[in-house]
Parts: sequence; C-alpha cells; structure tokens
Amino acid sequence: MLWLQTVVFFVVLAFVAIAMFHETWRQDSE
Repeated sequence: MLWLQTVVFFVVLAFVAIAMFHETWRQDSE
C-alpha cells in the first residue's frame, strides 16, 4: 500500500509544518 505511506507522510509533514508555524506565531505575539 504505497498510497497509505504517502498519506501518512503528508499528514506528518503537515503536522510538523503547523507545529512550527504555531510556535513562530506564538513567539511573535509575545
């Protein structure tokens, strides 16, 4: 199931991107 690995990869990538963006936004707001 190559599509399953692709979906998991993009989900993890999106989660990391959102976490980094949230961290940056929180530091800017302070």
